[in-house]
Formats: sequence, C-alpha cells, structure tokens
Amino acid sequence: MPSTPLLSMRAISVLSRDGLSVPLTPKAFEILLVLVRNPGRVLKKDELIEEVWPDAFVDENNLPRNISSLRKALGEDCRT
Repeated sequence: MPSTPLLSMRAISVLSRDGLSVPLTPKAFEILLVLVRNPGRVLKKDELIEEVWPDAFVDENNLPRNISSLRKALGEDCRT
C-alpha cells in the first residue's frame, strides 16, 4: 500500500510526511488548517490573521514569517 504524502492529525497538532514527523510551530499548523479548509480559495491576509489569532492584536509580520516556515516544512513539491 503506498504511503500518504501528507497526513495531518489535528488533535495532536502533528504533520506527517511519508511517515516522518514534520516540525511546525502551533501557529504555522493553524495556518495550514485554515488553508486546507478553504481549498481553491484565495484568503486575504486579514482573514488569515482573524482565523489564527482571533481577538488578539498581532503584528502583521507574524503571518509572513509563519507562512515562510510552513513552506519550508512542506517543501517545494507541495506547492502544486
């Protein structure tokens, strides 16, 4: 049986790729979940911030920093 390339287990906030754990910060993991819940939809920066950091003032630089770490963790081949 072929392995699943990416597996997300929200209850324990773990991302697995080809059977190996992919380290993500909690906020990067939350961003990933928001994106997965909205396939094919372009989300605005403000929407992502509101979903991931509700009822909190957050510096705008937190989002690109977390997106960058998420991209690195997923690797280039996961962009397609």
